Amino acid sequence: HLRSLDGREYNGFNLLVGDGRELFVAYARPDRAALEVEALPPGIHVLGNDRLESPTFPKAERIARAAAQHSARYPHAPLDEQLDPLRTLLADHTQPPLSEVRVSVDSPFPPELLRALEATCIHTSQYGTVSSALLELVPGALPRYWFADGPPCRTHFRAVPVADLLIR
Repeated sequence: HLRSLDGREYNGFNLLVGDGRELFVAYARPDRAALEVEALPPGIHVLGNDRLESPTFPKAERIARAAAQHSARYPHAPLDEQLDPLRTLLADHTQPPLSEVRVSVDSPFPPELLRALEATCIHTSQYGTVSSALLELVPGALPRYWFADGPPCRTHFRAVPVADLLIR
């Protein structure tokens, strides 16, 4: 069904779609008719406001590495037992030194704003983190999803019932 949608009819979005066997990410952009749909391999993925593994969105890779390191320390712990440390990771306000921020010559944004956007949890007058989510898909098990309806530094994750995740 996703491939039949016209991306120009929507605000841009990134969407995860899957079941216990497969997971896909779909990208809709208002300047393109066709939605892009990619299969994702098993593992930890961080989906922000850009494409997965986008070179212009390095913080997603940094977050994925930190989450993978955490997961390696607790390989058999279910995700619900890891919510507090993962919330801490997603609530991180650390910003890189201004000297490390990539600023293109034609950027309409000041370096200080670009620096603030490199934090995992963002709070600026123009832009900020409004929610976070954690999704666990395991073959042969029901999907599990947790959602924080607000910045993760201020909002705890709540479990979302599986029935609320089903496309009907």
